[in-house]
Amino acid sequence: MPRRGIFKKMGRSNWRALIIAGGSGTRFWPKSRRSRPKQLLPITGPESMIRQTFLRLKGLVPPAQVWVVSGADHVASIRKQIPELPKSQVVGEPCGRNTAPCVALAAFLMRREPEAVMLVLPADHLIRSRRQFQRSLRIGADLAVRHKALVTFGIEPTFAATGYGYLELERNDPEIRGGVSCHRLRRFVEKPDRAAAERYLASGDFLWNSGMFVWKVGTILENFERHMPEIYRRLARVDWDHPRTASRQLRRLYPSLEATSVDFGIMEKADNLYAVRATFDWSDVGSWDAVAPFLEEDPAGNASRGRLIAVDSERLLVDAGPKLVAAVGVKDLIIIDTGDALLVCDKARAQDVKKVVDRLKAEGLSRYL
Repeated sequence: MPRRGIFKKMGRSNWRALIIAGGSGTRFWPKSRRSRPKQLLPITGPESMIRQTFLRLKGLVPPAQVWVVSGADHVASIRKQIPELPKSQVVGEPCGRNTAPCVALAAFLMRREPEAVMLVLPADHLIRSRRQFQRSLRIGADLAVRHKALVTFGIEPTFAATGYGYLELERNDPEIRGGVSCHRLRRFVEKPDRAAAERYLASGDFLWNSGMFVWKVGTILENFERHMPEIYRRLARVDWDHPRTASRQLRRLYPSLEATSVDFGIMEKADNLYAVRATFDWSDVGSWDAVAPFLEEDPAGNASRGRLIAVDSERLLVDAGPKLVAAVGVKDLIIIDTGDALLVCDKARAQDVKKVVDRLKAEGLSRYL
């Protein structure tokens, strides 16, 4: 069981959270656009995905201790969607450089509290049980404090996914805390091919990498200094105590920072890694085909927002706003209408929607991006 003394010490004042909101969501075109990407959309319910992420922290991390890092063009929209946040804590990156510079930037903003626990959460995941989620976060935070560890949250794989990274667990007995398994990590594994994914699933030694982390602020800064010294050195020179000066400095230096993920830049190089086996339901809602299970379905498995007349049609996903959609004799299609664009896609090809965005860029059709 978790030691209550540690949890008692880790009161609300000792938590910090970073919500990473820099993704473009190209697989959710035509709803997801440059001006309003996936994380700002109500993909799985009435609230946007980023607001859902913020609300999952309620009662654990006060709004004054939550930071969001996003693209500079989305700062105003995020402030509007999460008005509880101090305006200064919605930070716009001068340009996208993947998650490692983003995490480093946020850690420097939190640097005055090196013993504080820092959560790192993507803005576009769906987790419906806040209680179970926060329970896992507390257990992970306890590991991070007691072992000075970098902790991630692993998802029990249900099929041989090739679209996720994997966590290979040490084969020694896990530490059981509050009924939850906590494992030493052997290594992070990049997205595998089908044969490798099937081996991972069969072995029982792997979890999906959720992309969520917890560590102490000082611990992650030490790891940046050791494993990504150039990023650390450049950000250490920023005058963080004067926000306007810091903003000018970031605009100059940020484009030159190495564009890589925190998984590759830190986690694949660091030691003292742990994974908490998640007990909460989780989806990264990576493409349109992942949305249907979270909407109400008719007896034929058709899920829709708005009015759908389905005749001899099965397993459709339809989102067409106020427009009536009639489908006759079709199966396993995604139909998304935004007024200026219509997507019709085989569910089995949902990952390839990003190729439409690539074509739009190549053909100069920027008004649809």
